[in-house]
Amino acid sequence: MDYETSVILGRYQIRLIAGLFRKMFNIKTVVFPVMKVLEMLVTRFEKKLFYVVEEDSLFEKGVMAELVSEEDIYYIRIRQGVYDKANDGDRASICYICHEMCHFFLIHVMGIGPKMFCTSEGLVYTRKVVEKTIPSYKSMEWQTKALCGEVMIPYRKCKNYTYKQIVYRTKSSNSQAKYFIEKVLKFNE
Repeated sequence: MDYETSVILGRYQIRLIAGLFRKMFNIKTVVFPVMKVLEMLVTRFEKKLFYVVEEDSLFEKGVMAELVSEEDIYYIRIRQGVYDKANDGDRASICYICHEMCHFFLIHVMGIGPKMFCTSEGLVYTRKVVEKTIPSYKSMEWQTKALCGEVMIPYRKCKNYTYKQIVYRTKSSNSQAKYFIEKVLKFNE
């Protein structure tokens, strides 16, 4: 489910936020150590953010991890299989976890959450419906995917890398590296 964000962000703003995210944990290397940062993020936001690893069968089909909140406390729910693979270095699994960390960072740290409006039933989020599509710059999912990509593949350090160099040096997923080459680099030309 996608939601319209409360703040419009473009690629340049996302890149600046990615720099802040990396700086918060003093990450200066090209590779972003997701599993280490997950532990540091939970420690830094003690009593605000937790992660739980649960059996794969408890997740809906296609959901690898998710950020949920209950009464202003956030949980990153992670499939057991995804968590195990991420710890073994599986790049796609690492990216699923990083994506949820980026949701938390945008919502809680940056204050960029879903746009809300008031109905007769109270406050509700503005979300994507069949008749209405959300432009990428207003999409929570696009902003989070873009932030995850910028965190995992820092533009300034990787702009001259080949596809193979990006995958090898950043430990990002194949799809992230492909998107970086095909879309992000062209955006900045």
